[in-house]
Amino acid sequence: NFFMYFGLSWLPTYFSYQFGLSTADASTAALYPFAAGAVGSLAAGAACDALVSSLHFRRTDARKVMQSVALGGPALAMLALCLLSAGAGGLQLERDEAEALFVVAVGCQAGSAAGYGCGAQDISTRLSSLIYGGTSVFAVIAGASGQYFTGWLLEQNGRDFTPMFARVVAVELAGLVAWNRWWDSERV
Repeated sequence: NFFMYFGLSWLPTYFSYQFGLSTADASTAALYPFAAGAVGSLAAGAACDALVSSLHFRRTDARKVMQSVALGGPALAMLALCLLSAGAGGLQLERDEAEALFVVAVGCQAGSAAGYGCGAQDISTRLSSLIYGGTSVFAVIAGASGQYFTGWLLEQNGRDFTPMFARVVAVELAGLVAWNRWWDSERV
């Protein structure tokens, strides 16, 4: 949820700061990534079902694939934004490129709907709401504290998002490792 909260809260601000867009134009630039998220969640659900039913993946493995996309996609997109924002290879980041990277990131992050989002139901149908709600507490704390940290970091770095993109990469990669190490969809 760290990237999702970051995107929901800061994406229009990023486009405004980075590219000097008006509030209306920055909000419009943030629209396409979230439309990609809607499409991505539907695609993830269909892909996960196909992994289980047609390719005979174990549910645990299918959830790990979907959540890996949800964590790895934003990590790679934010890494690309870090490099392009820093002028790596003499390249200059343009608005269309930044928007495309966020489309990829949010579209991939939507894979979480078929990863973590459904995982609690795999573990227990009777207690799935409690499991999901209990684990979401930690996600909300991480996401909310990330918003405070983003604001503080932007103030410290003259509104430069590059250090925050680097932190998002680190958080997403840590989540990717933890998810694949400890997630299990077997019924308890």
